[in-house]
Amino acid sequence: MSFPGENEQDDTWAETWHRIAMVFEVKNAADPINETAPWPSVRPGVTATSVLTQLAKSARNLILTHGMLFAFVIGIYKDSARIYRFDRAACVVSRSFKIKTTPWPLHELLWRMCHYEAPVGGLSTRPLVPRLLGEDPTLFRASDQDRDLADEKCKGIGQRPLSKEERDACRWVTIAKYDNDGKFAGSNRILLYRVRSLNPRLFSRATLVSEGFEEGTWKRLAVKDAWRQIARDREDAFYDQIRDSMHDRSWRDVLEDYKFLHRNDTERRVPPFAFGPYKLSSDGPCELPQDLEEILVEAEQDPVVGELFGLARMQYGDDLGAREVARVVRLDDGNHPRPAQYEFFHRTICRGPRGAANSRIDCEYNERSHMRLVFETVGRPLSQFKSTKEMVKGFRDAIHGTSHSLV
Repeated sequence: MSFPGENEQDDTWAETWHRIAMVFEVKNAADPINETAPWPSVRPGVTATSVLTQLAKSARNLILTHGMLFAFVIGIYKDSARIYRFDRAACVVSRSFKIKTTPWPLHELLWRMCHYEAPVGGLSTRPLVPRLLGEDPTLFRASDQDRDLADEKCKGIGQRPLSKEERDACRWVTIAKYDNDGKFAGSNRILLYRVRSLNPRLFSRATLVSEGFEEGTWKRLAVKDAWRQIARDREDAFYDQIRDSMHDRSWRDVLEDYKFLHRNDTERRVPPFAFGPYKLSSDGPCELPQDLEEILVEAEQDPVVGELFGLARMQYGDDLGAREVARVVRLDDGNHPRPAQYEFFHRTICRGPRGAANSRIDCEYNERSHMRLVFETVGRPLSQFKSTKEMVKGFRDAIHGTSHSLV
């Protein structure tokens, strides 16, 4: 099925996934789901498994291509049909219905798919616009003028022009910002133009790293999307912990960083760290030689040494799923209607068999929450090295930066 508004006379819309909104899998085979079991399950056998695998592949392609948060796929098996809803945690399957005599569940789904509205950029203060059910409201397709602008900016910073596939995948992402009290503090937009890293697995963390230009300043940034397990800590908290660790470093670590960063400085070299007659320790010196004392003062005042070497600075990070849950908790006080389940975008919805042991604990590992982080870029990709020496130096710096992030 194409997106609403596609030209009916254009029969090329199905050639790529960029113009496909929903998939109908028609099989001359038995229904792969067994509803007669105490808990509905997949029928044993290769045929049923292959049918569901094809459904999952179609859902994966829809989610990856359009940046969707969940996708619907219709399975038709002779005169019966089912609706499958895929997200990053699981697949929810509807009851079987007769496609010829009682097609009302499909009619209702199609109506909801084409009549859904969401605020522009996913911001509650913005007006509602028509969207496809399952689309990420914070993402919006880029126009041809936007693609030309991204191409021009790429050329301006020495990057290669956008390919046809990259032009088709260009989109705007709206980044909402909040203060420490959780109040809305404004937003900005980033034009995503190139994917740098992609995890294509459906039921996974689904990490996606894209390059983009910030609207207005046109500064190059990296945007990372990932679906964390609820039982895991937020990734932005890890970066805060790493930054905080810089304030409690020993004098030896400070001098080591200063020595490494100024290794090519011929005017002044850091002398070896002596342990002999001096009362020194890794935590702090009691008596430091005069030459090391002077260099330590310079090192502590060096702005480069005060930062983690080679680690990108996180400009902003947020757990979009956690904000949705917090909003529902505030509304669920008996005086306000609870939002419908299909309005949960950035948090997965799945469950196990009723009455199963440890279901609450398993839920924390099965459910996922959508995180989005914005970083300033560091250097350029290693694949674009200009000489073997530069490549080896890149590996060396990566090892050095990793060792510091693990301290």
